[in-house]
Amino acid sequence: MGVRDWVKKRASRFVENRLGEEFASKSRALVVRQNEFGYDPFGFSRDQLKYVMLVARFLYRDYFRATAFDIDKVPAGGRILLVANHSGQLPY
Repeated sequence: MGVRDWVKKRASRFVENRLGEEFASKSRALVVRQNEFGYDPFGFSRDQLKYVMLVARFLYRDYFRATAFDIDKVPAGGRILLVANHSGQLPY
């Protein structure tokens, strides 16, 4: 095992520990038609998803510090449409 494989393995374990088992079970439940290289026709890779989700979670929780209000008023079952309030954007 070379240094590159060792670093890749350690990074993968670190990311999986940070995201938890819930993320792993949800990502395994995704239906993805992968080719022999591990990518679907649109470039999605289940192996790369964990790295993207770790960065996205950092941005969402720590950098932007996004909060959700009145989440208990969202119905638990059925289909719903959530529309964002874009009050944080700059008016041009």
